[in-house]
Amino acid sequence: MANQRRTRRTSNKRQQKLQQRRTKRGGSKKRGGSKKRGGGGKKQNQFFKLMMNAKKNNLESFEYKGKNYKRQTKGHLTFYKA
Repeated sequence: MANQRRTRRTSNKRQQKLQQRRTKRGGSKKRGGSKKRGGGGKKQNQFFKLMMNAKKNNLESFEYKGKNYKRQTKGHLTFYKA
């Protein structure tokens, strides 16, 4: 038993890192392909729908829930404020 060489136990994480290094050494090739992007995203609420419509049509103001929102600009930015 004294002659036997002790082997070091490596943790699972360490083995994974070593495996990743080994695979990368050979010059892993990136494959280019067409990626599909997610479509419309999150649904807009009613206020945003009205505001975006007002911006697109360059309206001076619009009404939402009894409040009147007027157009204001700061530099090149346009926004609507009650």
